[in-house]
Amino acid sequence: MSPVQYINASFQIWGCVLTAIVMICIAVGRNHHSREYKIYRRMLIYNMGAMLFDVFALLFRGHLGILPSVGVRVSNFVAFSCNYLILTAFLKYLTGFISTKQLNQTTPANKRNVAELPFMIVRLVLELALIILVINLFYPFIYSIDSNNIYHREPYFWLSLVPGAIGITVAANMLIYYRQIF
Repeated sequence: MSPVQYINASFQIWGCVLTAIVMICIAVGRNHHSREYKIYRRMLIYNMGAMLFDVFALLFRGHLGILPSVGVRVSNFVAFSCNYLILTAFLKYLTGFISTKQLNQTTPANKRNVAELPFMIVRLVLELALIILVINLFYPFIYSIDSNNIYHREPYFWLSLVPGAIGITVAANMLIYYRQIF
């Protein structure tokens, strides 16, 4: 590994440690049994998974053999998947948070329900993205691993970014639409 890759790996490992510290601090607090905290905890676990498996992909990269070959493929797949799962958990958390805020305010009953449709649409898009990742394992068009066990982005790599852009756009629109309750 190059010095830049070592630095990248150390930052990601440090990010996992900080995420674990945040989880411990929240678990020690009072409100760790709420529905929102459970979703937030899932988000943190997915974040740790994305960073940790990215480190594994860096460590296995360029090494030949069965274990490194499987390690790079599994690590890249899990890292991509965890990023999609973070966004799914975030939108579920945001929907629950907005619903809780609305119940605590004196909003009319007909406006209290946060529409689940945006969350369901994004969830469907992210499920399709996961299916595309599985297809990519057999027919690489988003990313590939060459014979030297090195990751390469393929011409349709941008397809892996579209679900994230859709999810962020939906989350931003939800925040703008429900801005009165913050």
